[in-house]
Amino acid sequence: AIHMPFTPITGRLESLQADTSDAAGTAELLTPEYHLKLQDQTLALRAFLGCGIRFTYQGQPTCLNCQSINSKLYGGGYCYPCFSTLARCDLCIVSPERCHFHLNSCREPQWGETFCMQPHTVYLANTSGTKVGITRGGRELKRWLDQGAEQALPIIKTPSRRCAGYVEHLLKQRLSDKTNWRQLVTGVRGGQDLNALATSLRNSVDLRDAFRETPADALEQSQVRWLDDPTMVTIEYPVLRYSPAQRLKVTPEQPEICDNLLGVIGQYLLLTRGVVFLPEYRGLALDITISEPFDMADQTESVPLSQQESLF
Repeated sequence: AIHMPFTPITGRLESLQADTSDAAGTAELLTPEYHLKLQDQTLALRAFLGCGIRFTYQGQPTCLNCQSINSKLYGGGYCYPCFSTLARCDLCIVSPERCHFHLNSCREPQWGETFCMQPHTVYLANTSGTKVGITRGGRELKRWLDQGAEQALPIIKTPSRRCAGYVEHLLKQRLSDKTNWRQLVTGVRGGQDLNALATSLRNSVDLRDAFRETPADALEQSQVRWLDDPTMVTIEYPVLRYSPAQRLKVTPEQPEICDNLLGVIGQYLLLTRGVVFLPEYRGLALDITISEPFDMADQTESVPLSQQESLF
């Protein structure tokens, strides 16, 4: 922790970024560095664990795509016209097996080519439990960090997001694709031996079953393959102590939270009395001040608790 004298650090939030470029460990064991990106500076959060952190709501809902000011945002930070026209806001993004690119009805064909019609990875991960997921090739580690995965193992390569969606849909008959955020932030972990699970799936699952009633052609199907000897990644997050399973929110009615920073996992900031899920503020202005630790005995009535919601 930082000792007095202490000058508060203030800035407007842009994003929370996790990387392993300065991390300790090997390719198999990683300790990520989280950076809070503000408009005028970037803070490495590990140095501020144990410090006080203040969130102040500024509002000003701004569309992440067209930058227009709106009274309400949709789909994680978009105005309604953008939400209704952008391919990244379509239902197939959360349900890739519903991809309709082959029907020439993609909202943004060029974006679809660069984002969806690219190689993807199907993976297993231990978050709150064992889950299956997909991500674009080359972004696996970022995806696992965003989800708060404790362990992750790539198992299948596909030529497109659509094909990955078909495979994931098949594997969801055996595995969950969800993360229980309450268990994640309270440190309740579960899961299986991913290497053993991957071997079991490979011996019992026929990937051709994923394509029985799909428009994928023979060439696409031939490029879907199990990975030989993939490397499992174990991730240790910067956490002093886990938090209660309470969402803390700043809103126009409750414009401020004051608490102490205990750690970071996934996209959650862990605090003494709950957590702040930063993606909820996409498109909104949120001022953050890091200062001396707060005496939490004086803060018992100041923090609004939100309803508990599912992370994914």
